Amino acid sequence: MELKLTYRQRQFLQQFIDYYFKVGHDVHYVTFAEDLGLGNSSVYEMLRALEFKGLVSSDYRFYSDSHQRGPGRPCVVFNPTPLASQILCPKIPVQSLESRAWRNLKENVFMGLRELKKTGYEACLTSLVNRITKRRSPLLFAAEMITMLLVMIVSYSDAKIIRPFLNSLSNLTNIGDLNYSYLKHQFVTFSNLSSVNESFFNTLSTQSQKVEHAISDLRFEHRIMLTEFVRDAARILSKI
Repeated sequence: MELKLTYRQRQFLQQFIDYYFKVGHDVHYVTFAEDLGLGNSSVYEMLRALEFKGLVSSDYRFYSDSHQRGPGRPCVVFNPTPLASQILCPKIPVQSLESRAWRNLKENVFMGLRELKKTGYEACLTSLVNRITKRRSPLLFAAEMITMLLVMIVSYSDAKIIRPFLNSLSNLTNIGDLNYSYLKHQFVTFSNLSSVNESFFNTLSTQSQKVEHAISDLRFEHRIMLTEFVRDAARILSKI
């Protein structure tokens, strides 16, 4: 039986998927409502209606930000389902929502790295910190943390010293060689720690164990994607 949607439901579903791709992770209805400029209850009710039709799925997450309602209280978050893509794009093969988020992340990160000299290292690092503090998939989180680490190495180190290091990462092919602890060790070795921004360093320190676990838990194909990401990021940075 054909799934029937009103014009408003179809439009809202498209807006929701677009926002999901933009943030790259499950969506709290309050942040989505803020983005749309609509009331929280209206957005929540529409998401529940779409969930009833099988186009959206809900889950519960614990957050430490302003949306947390109290100690130990979870927040409701939503994700689009594969059926949503089939409804909106029936002639296009269904693709992993995660792969779309991954492509968006790579485009944004690589563009930011190419514009480093124009925008400045601090602005790039601040943007990464803001994204890292939000809940991300392990793959996206690991990629953003490694990017932050590489940018910090470049910004707080002598260019001549780190050139061989970036060249080695530019030729990275073996996924077994991707080791976050090693990258962090190089940061400590190469960088002038006395000049490092304290807030950036604290983020790096507090998230280190989490990112190491995230990398170790990645599926094989995701480790390949992350290895290629690090290699391409290093190639961009080596030309700066």
